Amino acid sequence: MYCRFACQVILVAVLLTHISAHAGAGAYVGTGIPLNFQGGIVYQFSPSYMLELSYNKGNSLTDCRDFDLRIAQLGLNYYPFAGTFFIGLGAGRTTLLASNVDPTTGTSFSMDAEATSAYAKSGWTWGLADGGFWFGIDVSVYKALSSKNEIHDNGVNTDTREYRLIQDAVTRFTDSSHMNITVARVGWSF
Repeated sequence: MYCRFACQVILVAVLLTHISAHAGAGAYVGTGIPLNFQGGIVYQFSPSYMLELSYNKGNSLTDCRDFDLRIAQLGLNYYPFAGTFFIGLGAGRTTLLASNVDPTTGTSFSMDAEATSAYAKSGWTWGLADGGFWFGIDVSVYKALSSKNEIHDNGVNTDTREYRLIQDAVTRFTDSSHMNITVARVGWSF
């Protein structure tokens, strides 16, 4: 579903590039905390507005044995001074799989969760308006709007530290707010 939507966004971006003299499309990869892989496509349809479709994957700073966080999102960035600083708003789909082991029995247990999230972000991009290579950093705050969690406890003791770590991780990323700091984003625009 996301692939089809991404292809449609790319097609519209390419078609609109011929309409506006300020338009440009591009792609980027980046890294951050906790989303250590970030990739996406961008379409800047004026000096002040940019559409962004991205896929982010990461792990958290938790003691869980396995932790897989993924966020697919669509957002709009606004450059209020038509320069490098921007603010952005968007929405996305967060999925999370976390697992751990009960230390007393050695039994594995896991939780998986999905959430629809809204986000706000602010940051800087240098070189985007010129075309070619560009660099950026930003800070994002995500807020879960709705979520669905499923626990696969396999009969383990739910009073253990390891079980609470899983519950806390799921709550942090799918039931409440969390933040991402992008420390480097490198892209190419044309």
